Amino acid sequence: VLAAVDTAPLHDSYLLVEHRPFDPRDRRTASTLRRQADGGSCFRVCKGAPADVLAMCDNASDVAAEVTARLDECAAAGVRCLAVAANHRDTDGGRDVDEGAGASEDGGRRNGDGGHDRDTEARLETGGSCSSGVGGDSHSSGDGGNGWTLLGLLSFYDPPRTDAAATIACAAALGIRVVMVTGDDAPAAREMCRRVGLPAHVIGPEALSPYHPAAPFDFNTQAAEAVECASALAG
Repeated sequence: VLAAVDTAPLHDSYLLVEHRPFDPRDRRTASTLRRQADGGSCFRVCKGAPADVLAMCDNASDVAAEVTARLDECAAAGVRCLAVAANHRDTDGGRDVDEGAGASEDGGRRNGDGGHDRDTEARLETGGSCSSGVGGDSHSSGDGGNGWTLLGLLSFYDPPRTDAAATIACAAALGIRVVMVTGDDAPAAREMCRRVGLPAHVIGPEALSPYHPAAPFDFNTQAAEAVECASALAG
């Protein structure tokens, strides 16, 4: 992506104020940037799993159908996608939304001790603070929106190794069952299975939802049986 554009002018135009690394709980990363040219106003950007990013955007209802169609098209070709969104709401005026996409009613996802674990952010520059930070996102404020707008999709083609199909076939001949584990969504995983000669029996995280250490044995058995029968675990 970076090789496709000349990024040199960007370094003089924007200052990276805060960066929150990828969080597997909401499947995205976020940054706060300060413009150098217009008095130092701040804005936020994020990229991550399309479904999670789209869910927090004010324009989701307007673009959801097109985004879904594009994602299906890319998945059928074995192409991975990330969504990109921006929030240009004034971040110097205080935190405008609650924490956390898909957050619970108490205002955010919390770690075991009740703190906002996801608010641990790496301050990469000391060029001033943008008080909203990079964490606020999914909950709407009083004006009916939270400021996030979906900008588009980034697509990446990462084909399997040329010897993958032959290796899997050899393993099968030796009585070894191969299961693919991927962070891609189910449609992309099914296409990858087709390319490497695996059955297209793909399950996602929802198949594991019955599992809990304290759950009755039969619920845990149900989740284990779903994994045992799968050719790929996606998402």
